Amino acid sequence: MQRIIVKNLIEIRNDNTTPPPDIIGDGIMIERSLLTIIGPAKSGKSFLAMNFASAIASGGSFSGFTIDKPRKVLYLSAEGGYYPNRDRLKLIGDKIPNQFAENLLFANISYMPINEPKELDILEGLIKQYMPNVLVLDPFIKFHNVEENSSSALVEIFGAIRRLMEGYNLSVILPHHTGKSSSKGPRGSSAIQGEYDTSISIERNKSLYTFKFDTRHTLKPKNILALFNKSSFWFERIADEGLIIDYLEKNGPMRRRKLVKDGIELDYFSESHGYRLIDSAITNNKIVEKDKMLMVSE
Repeated sequence: MQRIIVKNLIEIRNDNTTPPPDIIGDGIMIERSLLTIIGPAKSGKSFLAMNFASAIASGGSFSGFTIDKPRKVLYLSAEGGYYPNRDRLKLIGDKIPNQFAENLLFANISYMPINEPKELDILEGLIKQYMPNVLVLDPFIKFHNVEENSSSALVEIFGAIRRLMEGYNLSVILPHHTGKSSSKGPRGSSAIQGEYDTSISIERNKSLYTFKFDTRHTLKPKNILALFNKSSFWFERIADEGLIIDYLEKNGPMRRRKLVKDGIELDYFSESHGYRLIDSAITNNKIVEKDKMLMVSE
């Protein structure tokens, strides 16, 4: 049953209660919030979701994402099959102590369209049984059977998810595909964009991944530039100077002003911080400046 609390303006003025704490820092995911991970096929959505699940279960930060304490996670995967996912999780969770490893619960399913009452009951039963703090439904398309361009149908599904979130103090992570044009965001109705509290969009360029944010409750975090470690299956943030080096390696020598301008447009850093990174990289002999052109040191 959904709990509705009505307050008058005087009560609201006098309400000084503390907002829900962050599960993932910078307001990327707070308690009872919905996080979507958006990207095209093979962009690393499930790997990022598994990184989040493992980090939240152990209370460990990674790749620029801050997690302050362990919480219980229920991960329902309807993609990839049990054994490939088992092997991924073994590697991702290799260094997580057993006391925290018990916080991560995983089930491989084939299909669970929660717009159907029986399937929603099954999901709610799992939540009641295991009482997770965070639920991952990967990928979203396997958890409904409605037309994704139908706003009304999707609103009903998100309404059911919201009721579970409120009823069980639950946060939800939904990996979801982009449409035919990845620049236009998630596939399907704009209702998806209207429902999430935070969205992380993944852009992949060979081995380089850029995480971009859209947040409802806080200032938008800066983009995160990361590499995927194939030996651990974890995303690893490129250090600040690495932003400069990687960009020069991909785009060739350029003037300071051009490099800083591009970095600002990509939302990697502010103007002053960009110039500081260039000076630091030069001091540390990671890049050189010849004829007013910056280039990676040989």
